[in-house]
Amino acid sequence: MLIPTTPLAGHRKFGADSLDDLAETLTTNLSARFLGSKGDGAIEAEANNFRLPRSDLWFCSYGAPIAVSFSEGSYLRVQLQHAGHGTTRIGKRAVNVTSSQGCISSAAATIDFGPGFQQVVWRVDPQVLTGKLSAITGGALSQNIEFDAALSLDSADAAEFTSILSATLAHISRTPSRSPLVLAELEQLLIVALLSGAKHNLRMLLDRNPPAPAPWQVRRAEEYIQANCGEPIDIESIAAVTGSSVRSIYRAFRASRGYSPADFVKQCRLRKCRDMLLNAEPSATVTAIALACGFGDMSHFSKVFVKAFGETPSAIRRRSRSTQ
Repeated sequence: MLIPTTPLAGHRKFGADSLDDLAETLTTNLSARFLGSKGDGAIEAEANNFRLPRSDLWFCSYGAPIAVSFSEGSYLRVQLQHAGHGTTRIGKRAVNVTSSQGCISSAAATIDFGPGFQQVVWRVDPQVLTGKLSAITGGALSQNIEFDAALSLDSADAAEFTSILSATLAHISRTPSRSPLVLAELEQLLIVALLSGAKHNLRMLLDRNPPAPAPWQVRRAEEYIQANCGEPIDIESIAAVTGSSVRSIYRAFRASRGYSPADFVKQCRLRKCRDMLLNAEPSATVTAIALACGFGDMSHFSKVFVKAFGETPSAIRRRSRSTQ
């Protein structure tokens, strides 16, 4: 189970309480075909959906053992179990979706929902994945990325992916205090975690030693980050402005600066946050300011803020209000 509550609650896409309604609803909302049920006909179908900037998340629970066929589409599907178990069939291959194994498949597939099966599905355009991999490794890719359908959840890399997914789902639930900036960067982390943690035919590109960039490229990356720290910092943009692979830039940051580009982004945002705490309108809260600067976890934000500036964000906010 990813999180203890219903994922994406409050973002209902559809529901159905009969097989006939479900068949029509699946066609309308998912371009899918209902293949039948092994149950007694009683269902309690629920599907929730949330759109991220470059992908989308689904939670599906049908309340009965059913089979659904999905047609071709321009997305890759990553399935993770929330409860029960299911099976995804891609051609002649069947992949079980359980607490220890997920499934990665193209749009065209048949999913057997076992009794009590509930799933979280992340759908992302393969071109988004290849674009990100190209930025990480440098240069255009000579072939399309192809994932192994079985996604083992027992490795440390897979644990990182599921942890980021859980954080994304948790942040979505924070209505109305969720931050578009935080969500955009959590999505980017999801993409990178999948590329680095799942088995695919281009995995060897991530294992190569990247060439060392010139010092000016590191400075260019810093200038770009400083100028854009209030917006989502995507790695494709860093690659574009430096003319180098992101892996090279990250390695050079570590060697010449002693920290990563992500650490530098955090430093810039902390400074911006402190400035906003000192100068914002009296009605502005610490939480609102932190979210605006890209900090979604208030406990973590407070700790890193105190480490950076020696006092709490709330203390600075109180001092600022007393002088306004």
